[in-house]
Amino acid sequence: MKSLYIDIQLGVSGDMLLGALIDLGLDTEILFEMLKKLQLQGWEISPKKVIRNSLAGISAGVSCKVDHTHRNLSDILSIIRNAGYNETTSGRIERIFETLARAEAAVHDTDVSNIHFHETGAIDSIVDITAFCLALEILNIDNVYFNTFNFGTGTVIASHGEIPVPSPATVLISKGFETVFTSKHGELVTPSAAAILTSIGEQCAILPSALIESNGTGFGTRDYGFLSCTRTFLLHENAGTGELVFQVECNIDDMNPQLVPYIINKCIDAGALDAYCTQILMKKGRPGFLVTIIVTADLLNIIRQLLYTETTTLGLRIYKTYREKATRDFTTITVNGENIRIKRGKDTHGLVTVHPEYEDCRNVAEKHGISLKKVFYLAQQEYFKKNPL
Repeated sequence: MKSLYIDIQLGVSGDMLLGALIDLGLDTEILFEMLKKLQLQGWEISPKKVIRNSLAGISAGVSCKVDHTHRNLSDILSIIRNAGYNETTSGRIERIFETLARAEAAVHDTDVSNIHFHETGAIDSIVDITAFCLALEILNIDNVYFNTFNFGTGTVIASHGEIPVPSPATVLISKGFETVFTSKHGELVTPSAAAILTSIGEQCAILPSALIESNGTGFGTRDYGFLSCTRTFLLHENAGTGELVFQVECNIDDMNPQLVPYIINKCIDAGALDAYCTQILMKKGRPGFLVTIIVTADLLNIIRQLLYTETTTLGLRIYKTYREKATRDFTTITVNGENIRIKRGKDTHGLVTVHPEYEDCRNVAEKHGISLKKVFYLAQQEYFKKNPL
């Protein structure tokens, strides 16, 4: 599985993202042919090698003629849909522009349908955003990760005149994401870049275990007097597939412990990846227990609500963490004429564990009147007869 990690600590914009992907190894000939499907005139991409602060990278060289067309969201979505891109790529582009539209509508205190884009509807923004999503398709990238937003200070000239940095749209788009306010003078994060990252990427401090295939650096057109660039890393996530998950915890010392098994089962039934309870000693020497639930992002709110409803807790600790899994499969062996499933776990180095399924072993033990531990032993012995190390 391929992933893209984007380092934005020194700034990010649409053309910087594209430059970094070209430096990463993106085939620009394929990209240009796919961009022509937009049926838009007056744009050009002329990548060139740039060295700043002794760091080499690519400036995408996106240039467009002055475009006085003020397009609304439906106009832009029509352009994208008429291009005939695949469902994944089109969906990504649409989500990004919908994010921009909602931000613009909030900034201007109006409805999304009333928004006529200026900067975000100009040809260069359409090209930047579409090119990025097409690049993900060309490079066969499954996941996009990025780190903390870093905002600069000062002002920037927009179609409405001079506005503060970070721009109002950028602030709204990045709301809820980790951000650092720096003293650097300049627009370090543009609205289109913020929309790209937050719409189709995941911000994370912990990276999946992976191998770096290649990396790239992208530079923008502005020179702020300090190093401003976006770096990208093409990763191969290890065969022991992993995922970013949430660990939800709460300490409880005032609840009937008979309720704990019910709560654990409720969490598992709701889709939690794991749920367990640990005995602890709490303040004032009171015995208590720690409830821990591992859950994916899409079920986080369901688990939160369940814990507040079913326990006496008044607060939760929620951590974003990384769960790595060995790949697994099943095979079947026979003991005393009965089938027993064998679960096998593997990582990049091969087989790491072989374990008979408990329920199958228990059924054999009860049916034939032999000890459970002997059934486990016979099952493993039978497996290794057929599958020697």
